[in-house]
Amino acid sequence: MSSSPDKCFLTGCDSNFEWMLPWCVSNIQRHMPDIPVVVADFGMSKKGLQSARDAGVQEVLSGFQTSGGKKSWFLKPDALLRSPYEKTVWIDVDCEVVAPCPEIFNYCISEKLALTYDPWAKRRGRAYWATGVIGVKGSPMILKEWATHCRKARGRGDQELLYSIIGSSDIKVNRMPPEFQWLRLDIKHGLDSDSKKVIHWTGPHGKTHIRRLLSS
Repeated sequence: MSSSPDKCFLTGCDSNFEWMLPWCVSNIQRHMPDIPVVVADFGMSKKGLQSARDAGVQEVLSGFQTSGGKKSWFLKPDALLRSPYEKTVWIDVDCEVVAPCPEIFNYCISEKLALTYDPWAKRRGRAYWATGVIGVKGSPMILKEWATHCRKARGRGDQELLYSIIGSSDIKVNRMPPEFQWLRLDIKHGLDSDSKKVIHWTGPHGKTHIRRLLSS
């Protein structure tokens, strides 16, 4: 079967998190082998880049400004803007695809970001929309605005920065069901779904869990 030229999954990382990249890519390809995977190089090592290619990545996007101590997650909107595909779904490298979900691309519509809701961040008063999984069609204006702010940012994270721009409004968001980004905290607090497609293993505890998966 041939790849779909109009859509791709996109992830990215720097040398600190490249150890998760083959795991992330292999999970995507196991469930959706016909959809290309593109990786954004946010400062990976040569070994990390080779591991990405060995894992089956179709394309590597390079040339991102990674100097000045900027956290790599602030480069996420710029990576989405540079995607060579009409519809792109960004997946954080600590996300685990656990079931086929090609229907996620149906949520990629013009001039909106496809996002899931983050109830745990909202409780802490820091954010509303989860940005570990993001769907776009083309280059919506809200994505360009978010990228502009991220280029200047030195704060906590891209998710909080997006919240500072749009708050809880869904005017520029196409809301996706939570199954497209089931959060680690959901599982921690006993919330689960048999229909979940992607699990986001957030934070240090999530990385510990991924290391256990890799060593098992």
